[in-house]
Amino acid sequence: MAALVLTRSMEVSSRVFAYNILQVSVRGWPLLRFGSLVAVGLVLVSARLLFPDASLADVAASTIAHPGQILEPSSLLPLQHSLCLHGLLVAAAGGSQLVLHTSAAPDASKMLPSALLIAWLAVSIASWAALVLLRMRGTYVDQPRFVALASAGDRSIPFSTLAPAFGSSGQVPKAVFKAMRAKYIVKLDTKAAVQGLDEKTLRLILHSGVGVQLGPIALEETSLGLVGLFEGLAASAPESLQLHGFRDIAGVPWQLLAGADWPQCFEKNGKGAEGLLGALARCRELQEQHCVL
Repeated sequence: MAALVLTRSMEVSSRVFAYNILQVSVRGWPLLRFGSLVAVGLVLVSARLLFPDASLADVAASTIAHPGQILEPSSLLPLQHSLCLHGLLVAAAGGSQLVLHTSAAPDASKMLPSALLIAWLAVSIASWAALVLLRMRGTYVDQPRFVALASAGDRSIPFSTLAPAFGSSGQVPKAVFKAMRAKYIVKLDTKAAVQGLDEKTLRLILHSGVGVQLGPIALEETSLGLVGLFEGLAASAPESLQLHGFRDIAGVPWQLLAGADWPQCFEKNGKGAEGLLGALARCRELQEQHCVL
């Protein structure tokens, strides 16, 4: 925690100082008198383009620091985008001072001591390195709320528990499903687990890439329908897909789901198995097959 606070402090200090350097450097030129305000505006516009999933508050926060979670590798607000913005800001401020040190400038512009500029650059570089190291560390850190919600042993989390824990408006943010990738699975195979689920959220889960445990009860709670479900699955790429309770379903295009786990899907009805097995035979990326026939 101390390392995170120190890193954030260096990042904010570097950016704020960059705006001030830029202002005192270009204020001597009439057309650049409000250079720092222009820089803030450009950062806001760039952040809106680089972070399309960010809220307005996050976009505003991006002017002084990275708006995303540092310890979350799969954040919807990529750290590398913030590092690019920060780097361009430092380059603009440093470049303006370089012009003052190497050529004549208006009296209103202020040339800062070289030692101060070097210290500022050192803090900036140190903050970038620390941010990258913390992001790498985040790969091995579990979100405490996920740990509390996960079922013992299988690391699955019922959907119905996510909204109270993360959704301030009753809706689970897209970032939550993104953060669960590679670590947890969304459980959608019991009546208790799918409470509050609707078609929009089900599609969001499927397209987020998080692993899913899916049962027919999820279709009963939404208006998506069986055909819509499999079309959605075919268009998405979940890390893992476990279908529970689909034994009696016939005529479904199973071949669209070549990478799924299929325990007992064809125990009572084998229709569609030939398409599945053919797809499995052609799937180059599939490492393991778990089949109960």
